[in-house]
Amino acid sequence: MQGNNRHRRCDMRGRKKIANEILLREAEALLREGKRVKLRARGESMRPFIRGGEDTLVVSAPTGELRKDDIVLARDAGGEYVAHRIVEINGCRVTLMGDGNLYGREECRREDVLGVVSSIIREDRESSMTTWRIRMLARGWRMMLPIRRIRHKIKLLIAKKR
Repeated sequence: MQGNNRHRRCDMRGRKKIANEILLREAEALLREGKRVKLRARGESMRPFIRGGEDTLVVSAPTGELRKDDIVLARDAGGEYVAHRIVEINGCRVTLMGDGNLYGREECRREDVLGVVSSIIREDRESSMTTWRIRMLARGWRMMLPIRRIRHKIKLLIAKKR
């Protein structure tokens, strides 16, 4: 029993916090049973579409064919859990990239995709992440990647001169 307690803490409101690796392992098991899970987003890699610490992801087991632009929960080649957007599918290989990332990508196999993010909950309002409008916004955001990279380099140069 004591071993379990080191992975659980309480926040200021008395809510239980569970270590990420335990929570995600449990979420994986539930998704493999075909259940839907809700997970609090962490990190900034999916900005501007998903806000870490603010949004809750609603994840469902994949039921159909995976598609480019789907946001998925997967285990990458290094065994880490990641919720990122599919940017390429090549046979059994799936390439993922966070919307806020400028360079980083992850690779996984189709069978390592545990679930598809169907919606997010922000400020008690649930919004679909699979609509045509959201897919087009995400595609446009990704098309701006070269401009975002240049902007980032300019910001670094300006900061270096100060």
